[in-house]
Amino acid sequence: MKVLVLGATGYIGSAVVARLTLDGHDVGPLVRDAASLHPDMPVRVGDLADPASLRAAVTDDVDAVINLATPTGDEAVDAAALEALLAPLRGTGRAFVYTSGVWVLGATGNAPATEDAGTDPIAIVGYRPRIEQRVLAAAEDDVRTVVIRPGIVYGRDGGIPP
Repeated sequence: MKVLVLGATGYIGSAVVARLTLDGHDVGPLVRDAASLHPDMPVRVGDLADPASLRAAVTDDVDAVINLATPTGDEAVDAAALEALLAPLRGTGRAFVYTSGVWVLGATGNAPATEDAGTDPIAIVGYRPRIEQRVLAAAEDDVRTVVIRPGIVYGRDGGIPP
């Protein structure tokens, strides 16, 4: 598959790109600055704050889009970015993966958090459940959608618990 990865140079993104490449997929990183990667690596340049650049990056040869980029924190900007990424995928059966986070669940106490758990987000991610719902609703337009909510991410001598 040809996979467009937003956030490819980030902590999670670099691991995802390495794994996809190892599994034989053709990975096309979308970055804000082409100089951030090896000069021989083909990249697409775009920015979450520039929907036109995102829409242009999702060309017909892309089989899947994985959005691992850090959200801007502005619901309107993130919603516009999402729509720009989804628009070229609608009606195609291609895949879209959106990375959110467990903070949308809020404090769950002793109750286990399952895929069916309701959201009670902390303030900093208060709008993100609405973005998640927009991602999942795109399945009605023949986009294979997935929302992933990573917990605390760590490894390679980094992360909160080093």
